[in-house]
Amino acid sequence: MDSVEGGLLSPEELAAAGELMAGAGSIVIATHIDPDGDAIGSALGLYWLLQESGREVVLYDRDPVPYNFRFLPGADRFTDRLPESCDLLCLLDCSSRERAGERLKAWNGARKSLCIDHHLTAEAEADLNLVRPTASATG
Repeated sequence: MDSVEGGLLSPEELAAAGELMAGAGSIVIATHIDPDGDAIGSALGLYWLLQESGREVVLYDRDPVPYNFRFLPGADRFTDRLPESCDLLCLLDCSSRERAGERLKAWNGARKSLCIDHHLTAEAEADLNLVRPTASATG
C-alpha cells in the first residue's frame, strides 16, 4: 500500500500502520543522516509509544543526536548499531534506506517495513509508505 497525498492519514492508513506495528515484537526506528528536530522528535515519539506497548525497540541513526536535541527524553537511546534482525523497520522523516546511510541501505534484517514521511524527494520503498508532501513535518 502506497499513499502519497495531502492531508491527514486516513482511518484505513492508520489501521494498516497499526496492524504492522501490532504484529511486530521487535522494531527498528530509523531516520535520516544528520538528523534534525523533526527526525529526532518523530523517532522519539514513536519510540515511547512502542516502549509502552511492550515492544523491543531500537532507535537507529548513523549520526549522533545533535547537541541542541540531547535534552529530549530518550535522546541517549539512539545507536549507530543495527540488530541482526527485527520484525519491522520504521523509516521516519526519510523515505529511502539510502538517505539513512550505507549501513541501513545494505541491511536486510527487517521482515517488514513502514515509511512515514513528508518529503517527496526520494522514492518510498517500504512495504507501507505513508508520505504527505503537504505536511510541514513528519512528527
